[in-house]
Amino acid sequence: MGCGPSQDIGSNGNAPTDRGGKKAANDRKQRIHVEERENPSAYHNTEDVHALVTEILQGNVEIKCPPNAKIVRIFTSSTFTDTEHERNALMERVYPKLKKFCQERGFEFQVVDMRWGIRDEATDDHMGTELCLREIEACQKLSSGPNFVTFLSERYGTRLLPRKIDADEFESIMSHVTSEDGKELLDSWYKKDENEIPSVYVLQKISTNLPEYKSDSDETKGQAKNTWWSVSEKLRRFLSQAAESVFRSDSRANKYKYSVTEHELNKGIVEVGNPDKNCFWFHRILTDVDAQEAEDRRLLDRFVESGDSEDDAKGLLDSLKTEKIVVKLPKDSILTYNVNWTEKGIDPKHVSEHKEYINQLCQDFEEKMKERISEGIAGRIHSEITDPLYEEVAQHAAFCQDKCESFQGRDNVLKPIENYLKSNKNNTLVLHGMSGSGKTSVVAMAAKMARRLISKDAVVILRFLGTTPDSCNIRRLLYSVCRQLSKAYGDDEDTPDALKMLIRTLPERLKKATKERPLVLLLDSLDQFDAEGDARKLSWLPLELPEHVKLIVSTLPDKEYECFPILQSLLDNEQFLAIPKLETSDSETILQSWLKMQNRRLTSDQMNALVQACQQCPLPLFLKISFDEACRWSSYSKPEESQLKTTVRDVIINLFERVEMHYGDMLVSRALGYVTAGKNGLTENELEDILSIDDDVLNDVYQYWTPPIRRLPPLLWVRIRAELSSYLVDRGADGVRVVSWYHRQFKEAAQQRYLPDQKTRQLIHANIADFFMGKWADGKKKPYISKQGVKGESDRLVASQPLVFGEDSYNLRKLSELPYHLMQSEQLQSLKDNVFLYLDWLYTKMKAMSLRHVFDDFRAASAKYPDDTDIRLVSEVLQLSQEALLIDPNQLAPQILARVVQTKKLQALVSQAQNPKFTCLLPSFPFLTPPGGPLLRVVTGHRDNMMGLDISCDGKLAITAGADSSVKLWDVESGYELKSLEDVGLEVNNLKFCNGDKHFAVSFKGAINIYQSSNGSQVARLCPDGESSTASVPFAVGGECSEKLFVPCQGVLKMIDLKSETTVKEVTDDFLDERYWSCYIQAKGYVVAYYNTLLGRKMNLLQVVDMSAESPAVRTIEPYPKTKTPGGVFQTHPINALVITDDRIIVSNMVENGLKIYDIKTLELLKFIEGSKRDMSARFYLTQDMRFITFPNKGRVCVWDLNTETRSNILEHPFPIYNTATIDGHNIVTIGIDNLMRIWDRRRDDPDARLPRRDWQSHKAPKTASDDDDEKERELFADLWQIPGDQRHIVAYSKQRTGDDCAVTVWDTATCKPISRTSVKSPDGLRWSILDKNHAIGVVGQRIKIIDFVTGKITKVFHGKTGGEWASLVKNRTEIVAVTQGGRNLKIMDVASGKPLAILRHGTTESRHSSPVAYFNCDSEDNGRNVCSILEDDLLTWYIWDVNTRSLKCTLKAPGTPDKSSMVIRESTFSSNCTYFCCKYKENKDINTDVAVWNTLSGQLTHRLKHEKQGSVSSIVPMGDDKLLVSYCEKATDIVLWNLSNGERLERLPGHSFRHVDKLLLTSDYRSLLSYQSFSAKEREFIIWDMETRAKVAGFTVEENSVIQLAQDGNVVVVGANSIGSIVSFTLHGDDVTKFEMPKNDSSIYQAAGKEIVLELVDPDNDEKDDPDDMDSDFDSDED
Repeated sequence: MGCGPSQDIGSNGNAPTDRGGKKAANDRKQRIHVEERENPSAYHNTEDVHALVTEILQGNVEIKCPPNAKIVRIFTSSTFTDTEHERNALMERVYPKLKKFCQERGFEFQVVDMRWGIRDEATDDHMGTELCLREIEACQKLSSGPNFVTFLSERYGTRLLPRKIDADEFESIMSHVTSEDGKELLDSWYKKDENEIPSVYVLQKISTNLPEYKSDSDETKGQAKNTWWSVSEKLRRFLSQAAESVFRSDSRANKYKYSVTEHELNKGIVEVGNPDKNCFWFHRILTDVDAQEAEDRRLLDRFVESGDSEDDAKGLLDSLKTEKIVVKLPKDSILTYNVNWTEKGIDPKHVSEHKEYINQLCQDFEEKMKERISEGIAGRIHSEITDPLYEEVAQHAAFCQDKCESFQGRDNVLKPIENYLKSNKNNTLVLHGMSGSGKTSVVAMAAKMARRLISKDAVVILRFLGTTPDSCNIRRLLYSVCRQLSKAYGDDEDTPDALKMLIRTLPERLKKATKERPLVLLLDSLDQFDAEGDARKLSWLPLELPEHVKLIVSTLPDKEYECFPILQSLLDNEQFLAIPKLETSDSETILQSWLKMQNRRLTSDQMNALVQACQQCPLPLFLKISFDEACRWSSYSKPEESQLKTTVRDVIINLFERVEMHYGDMLVSRALGYVTAGKNGLTENELEDILSIDDDVLNDVYQYWTPPIRRLPPLLWVRIRAELSSYLVDRGADGVRVVSWYHRQFKEAAQQRYLPDQKTRQLIHANIADFFMGKWADGKKKPYISKQGVKGESDRLVASQPLVFGEDSYNLRKLSELPYHLMQSEQLQSLKDNVFLYLDWLYTKMKAMSLRHVFDDFRAASAKYPDDTDIRLVSEVLQLSQEALLIDPNQLAPQILARVVQTKKLQALVSQAQNPKFTCLLPSFPFLTPPGGPLLRVVTGHRDNMMGLDISCDGKLAITAGADSSVKLWDVESGYELKSLEDVGLEVNNLKFCNGDKHFAVSFKGAINIYQSSNGSQVARLCPDGESSTASVPFAVGGECSEKLFVPCQGVLKMIDLKSETTVKEVTDDFLDERYWSCYIQAKGYVVAYYNTLLGRKMNLLQVVDMSAESPAVRTIEPYPKTKTPGGVFQTHPINALVITDDRIIVSNMVENGLKIYDIKTLELLKFIEGSKRDMSARFYLTQDMRFITFPNKGRVCVWDLNTETRSNILEHPFPIYNTATIDGHNIVTIGIDNLMRIWDRRRDDPDARLPRRDWQSHKAPKTASDDDDEKERELFADLWQIPGDQRHIVAYSKQRTGDDCAVTVWDTATCKPISRTSVKSPDGLRWSILDKNHAIGVVGQRIKIIDFVTGKITKVFHGKTGGEWASLVKNRTEIVAVTQGGRNLKIMDVASGKPLAILRHGTTESRHSSPVAYFNCDSEDNGRNVCSILEDDLLTWYIWDVNTRSLKCTLKAPGTPDKSSMVIRESTFSSNCTYFCCKYKENKDINTDVAVWNTLSGQLTHRLKHEKQGSVSSIVPMGDDKLLVSYCEKATDIVLWNLSNGERLERLPGHSFRHVDKLLLTSDYRSLLSYQSFSAKEREFIIWDMETRAKVAGFTVEENSVIQLAQDGNVVVVGANSIGSIVSFTLHGDDVTKFEMPKNDSSIYQAAGKEIVLELVDPDNDEKDDPDDMDSDFDSDED
């Protein structure tokens, strides 16, 4: 047997069909309008496609769009009986591989095999051939790459009767039927339908004349089946013979003799213009069939067409092969297999040659398909139709065309829209009407009319919300609309991704409209938005439109969808157009028009029934469904078959019942149940797979026949889909095409019918969840029990469901659907195991989608399972880590390990986090705020400092203001940003909820803006001090229901009514004559109090006025009278804090920090409650019940309990906080200088949520952080020093925030345990250089000393004194360089003896240079060979010294003049080989600093390294081979690598997310870089960079800035964690990282240490003494 492919059947010599050659560019557009409208797949020329895409993006909704689905869809054509082994082998062995191959490239693979699994019932309506041809057409339209494969071999195939025959043709044929039996038979099976125009004869269903055909009895059904085959063969022969007589050589006779296979091949290959890339023939030839004996004929006939049949099947087969297929297909598309016949036919199970043939076929099929699929995908990639924007616009255009195609009448609605479009109005038009009223069709027609009415060049942007995933979500909608606006107007500017930026961008993009190219934006069904971003509150909707812009929106009027009431509150009545129910006359006109379009008519009785039904439910949706049902009526239908229901729901249910009756209740109910239950719909592949693992369905389908593979036959769903084609639509979701209901009414009806109860819903969702979990994929056999009770198991060949296909093609379908279905099916444990406690899931979803999508899953789960601890804790970990995860999802595992204290609660997740697949830096133990404590979530948003904060009375909403002129509205419970208002005004300084929380007020320079709390839209602008005022506007909120604003203005206090937006009362007060804009004001009801800390002598006065009085009078309190100092000077202490209760006024200040409480009526001082001197009393916030006062107190929240008259400091923050807000004193919101909003519940006090202290003391007596007194200041890490020659240990220098207490601790970086500790008293801190494992050199006063920091002893005091603050080690740490005693020169000293070796004089002995040394530095921290120095009186000249020769090497002069130029002398360095010297520099009028580079050999300035974006230098670090790393700040925050030899930029590292970095640490081999910011609260990520690839390796975001160092040869990052008093070691982990193993045994000298030692650095008896033999003392003293 020859198993390999051969080309022994001819070849194709035809050239590809020419479509008419190239045309001129100006013809192309017209051709698109005309030809492309009919054949959207016709154009593949790049210029044609570009022109087409341009037209579509500009809003031409009449063009048929080229298909853009990412699908490879192949129709396989074969004869039925003879290719079963081939088709089954491909299904089992090849199709799963091709599915995976396509998935990895972001495509879906579909195979349409209409032969496999056909039940007898499927042939009842004779739709088989029509469905096959329809599916071929769909494959040709949708598939990228191959679309048709035939296995035509030795069988011609089944020939079926035509289902419809033109009446004239049928009657002509009947006239040539000579047999009376034939005429009678044809008359009984073909009935004339005069409802079709022209009339046709319709082949009746088999069960119509043979009802036993659908019998439950196998025997009865078998008899009916045999009867039908006999009858059908007679019918076909009668028709074929008569047609031959009528048409003779006319091709019309072919349909009576062609097999289904030939019809398929004609459609799939022969009639295709250029099939060579898309079609294949796998041709099997049986080589010795002619020699078979007669007794084998029956088996042989299953495989080979005999040559003696009456209708010449063999001749037709030969003609099909040689005259059609071979002529059309090229050689490489025909693969031939010569196969020997056996007594059992094709038998791969027992015949090795046949097995080899099947193997070869599978191999060839896989290779060919992969090759052509790859070519097809590559072709798409180079085409513009792969742009997601085009895909989105094309879907809406196609939907529009579908709606317009059947649109009729409704002039009463279209006319007002036409008037609006033609008018000069720049406002929004709102269409509203009940569900099913036809709003969507009206919007479609408006889009179609727009260009005709306004301008042929008008840009029309159209979105039917809810029909695509990108139109369900406000962020994605605005993104696509903004991008289309940019493309349509010829720009290609960047479009932001963040919602807040998109809301700002949309109005700007609308301004692109011009008179010549006006814009129409249409948004249908605002009520279809999902919940994200509170889209239905419409805060994103532009209320003011630019010139030449029209905006049409539609919505349901129901309040539950929010949109309509909000639009009513924002727009005038004239902007609304109601979509009414249909008039009877309209209904009849529309129906007649539709019938004409469908080439149909109805009998008078049928028409009356249809019209009467529509009169009872005059909605377009009902009309459409009823019309579709009426189109099924034939003229011979019985009256009872022509009845209609009278409501939309009933007519839909009636439709469902009919489909169930036809295709089986179980199959239909499950199929439609799955479609309905899908979160975003299901793809056809997904649905087929899910049905294939549903054994209830398979048992029902297999009731009378069991196929070789336990899967759902594809034809069954194809038939159901065809039956419901008008009501099921393909929409895009997660990058694929999904099947879903086209109208909300259908989904609701399907939910009622197919998901009626909890049990059914759980079952349906559980099966979908099993599919997306891949429970039965990848060869796993699913057990089953057949309907006959037989047990078995089988591979269902369902698609694999990894999280990622290949390297970077995410399984978005699984990520989107699985959590939803696990929740709906009540599979809590599976939900946790596969989603919420599965690290790879969380990580992948963040990467593939967003952190917000992950939070949405948790939010839904928390609502369903509020008491589940695991879900709550993981959710809180993510909430607390939000800032870090937004920066970098790779921080997921590190953040989990840094926060989860009690690992038993989340053991599985913690275990996964310890072994992540993705690259990240893992900490040694927790040190960040853990879940379960009082901190619930951390939210980031503002770009600059957060300044203002308030919360609503119910605690659900918060508003914040930033120094970036932004205001944000937040959902407190979820932490979601609901609205961002940008560029509100300069210096936003106050904001408050008002008017019963319906609004909030924001003040800034010159005005107060009032916004709706529901959607953030501005409703008013108040200028209390006049339009021209630019002063800040303080205000307070009061009145009966916070409906009044009290505003200090120039010399007057005004009360403004928010409803009327007018000043209703004012009172004069000369206190407000000066600096009124800096007042702090509070109100309760109508009592108002205010003070001003900027009024000098008046800053201790409190003004009080009751604005409810008819003639309000201002009264004054002096809470803090002036006091006289011992020196006789009067002091005035200001008021710093104020609140008002129902009956009291409470004030405080930062001096006493107590509470002074006054009676609100008499202003009598009632009492004084003493506070703490350490408090910072300001910005008081009073709870709703007036019991608690909170205020920011450095890094904590201070809470006064007015009932108990006690205060407490709670809720420690890593940084100082700016403001607090609370409704009850328990749920507290804070904002801090780190630009974060924190949401707390101080009642939560889980002991497991406390970080254990790991400092020196805790290792002796372990305790948690909460055990400490809240007033106690902890020791803070000040620096980490590497130990020369010891990579395992590190020295930490720590100190108290205040006081002189310092400590030096040696830490083991492998165990993160302290080994030795030395306490030191040092008012000036410690300036040490580590000499060796236990010694350091430091300057104490004017003495240089060597300290043994393990034993706590001074081991050496150097000769003489130093006039500097530090000493630097040089020459392998054998010498030091320091400033001489007089401070004017440098001296080199010997470490061993402590004696000076040389003086490096800046002037000659005669000149005796008198200026002190301002700064000096060495080229290496411990092995310097060169020293630079600079003097205070000349900060533009560097002195470069050679340590070895003790001589001046050169002087380097900076350009510019001293009064206008400057060098940042502490940012200076030598290159690695000391050839170059670099310094941060700014010359004359330069705004930004750059790097000045000198050649130390020539002394010449060689380069100025300037950032092209005007960034200023932050820090500089040398690399090997004369390279320099520079980090930048201000206008640029990246890190740049420069070549010092030529001054060219080599590489740019992108830098950090929020602020510049000021610390750059390189490993000794220069392969890795550590960058971080040491002081900015806003930038807390440290990053490891690979300096070979210049790529970010990993990063980690801490909660507070700290000192960081490298250890273990750069394999370990050590962080000083102040939260636990310990170092934390970070190491790289991940599949792509060689894991660093920490050393286990410690044999160092530190093992003997154990007790804390107190070190006295200062020797008062000897440190002040001079050394008479000090070689520099006499010289310097003479200078003095």
